[in-house]
Amino acid sequence: MQLRLLILIIGLFTSCACAAPQTTADEPRADALLDEVWGIVNEQFFDPAFKGVDWHAARRRFAARLDDSMAAERAAEVINEMLKELGASHTRLYLPETVEYHELVDIYREALGDDLRRVFPDGIVHYSGFGVAGQPEQDGSIVLTDVYEAGTALNAGLRPGDRFVMIRRGQPDDPPPMCGTFMTMSPMLAFKGGVGMDVTLVVRRGSAKDPLRRAVTLRDIVPHELFLESMRRSARVIERDDQRLAYVRLRSWAGEEYQNLLIELLNAEPLRSCDGLILDLRGGWGGANPEYLSVFGCGPPTLEMSNREGQINRIAKNPDNIVPVEQQWRKPVTLLIDEGTRSGKEIFTYAFKKAGRGKVVGTRTAGAVLGGRPFLLSDGSLLVVAVSDVRVDGVRLEGVGVEPDVHAENPALELRGNDDPQLERSLDVLATEASGSPVMPR
Repeated sequence: MQLRLLILIIGLFTSCACAAPQTTADEPRADALLDEVWGIVNEQFFDPAFKGVDWHAARRRFAARLDDSMAAERAAEVINEMLKELGASHTRLYLPETVEYHELVDIYREALGDDLRRVFPDGIVHYSGFGVAGQPEQDGSIVLTDVYEAGTALNAGLRPGDRFVMIRRGQPDDPPPMCGTFMTMSPMLAFKGGVGMDVTLVVRRGSAKDPLRRAVTLRDIVPHELFLESMRRSARVIERDDQRLAYVRLRSWAGEEYQNLLIELLNAEPLRSCDGLILDLRGGWGGANPEYLSVFGCGPPTLEMSNREGQINRIAKNPDNIVPVEQQWRKPVTLLIDEGTRSGKEIFTYAFKKAGRGKVVGTRTAGAVLGGRPFLLSDGSLLVVAVSDVRVDGVRLEGVGVEPDVHAENPALELRGNDDPQLERSLDVLATEASGSPVMPR
């Protein structure tokens, strides 16, 4: 449980969140928010020397860049610039109007305890959206980085690389509203009460001259439910070189529910009878416990976490997380990774590669392996702070990451279309492995 609450991934994608959570306090001034963030980091950051940064001087420098008229989005940008000087993962401020805020609060819901009800009175983290992840561009547009299998955007034909330029109420053929668009393309603005509403997305795709218009219906999203259903729908069989290869994508591994679903999928048809497995760990969030490696018949690595006082805590192995032999996947397996593979997923990848259980394909992982702790601030925003350094079998992965066995790049998002060269390369690698590799004995 301790690892689940601390070793979590901080992704850098932002999307269009809706139904912002309630708060019980007035929104603080920008300088007050900076002081609140600065104070928590000053007391909690894992390195009391702040990695050589003069933390008091940083407070003065960045406070001088704020003023009371500054929008919350811009103030958060300035504060995150200050946090970035620390050069540490798991240290970032998230505003309530973003999808990543909701996903992280949901991941940390047990760690937040009763404080969660201050922003979500019913104790359930949810927002209105259509199941996408994206990154904001300087021109105010948002480029999609992911489209979840369980979201309404997938049925509308959206795909990674599409660029949002406008969102408005109604169907594509409806006349534009007199008041303009329903939402400007700032990722920090939120839909209000939009569940069940039809909206039109104006999208630019690749080099096409004319924009596309796609209709979607906003739905009420509980993040972990979206992740689980997307994981289930991602599971499929791919034929390659006379081999039947199973595929599953994990957006998050931050909880036993994801591990249990993985075990369920691998032990049921149509995946059970496949010749090999591709486990896609690209992007998303981490959180995998070391014992989760037992799903492939491997022993877990040793994790050591050290706090700012220098105390080292070796994470005890939890026998409850060991997958029974009869439920383990003993056939060939390939991991698919990229620079968005973070934290607990990196620990898993490192141990998997070290054990020689299978090939790792893709690009080097993020090198974001610290223990993060969540703090809900007075305005309801979320601050995550790295409170523990982490070593895996004595190795520090923070800032280093894990290199793949087989390097495979994907083209830029807007050039990718429906192509996925990394997946294609992993299929070739796995098909070769499956054609000549015996099943591991149970």
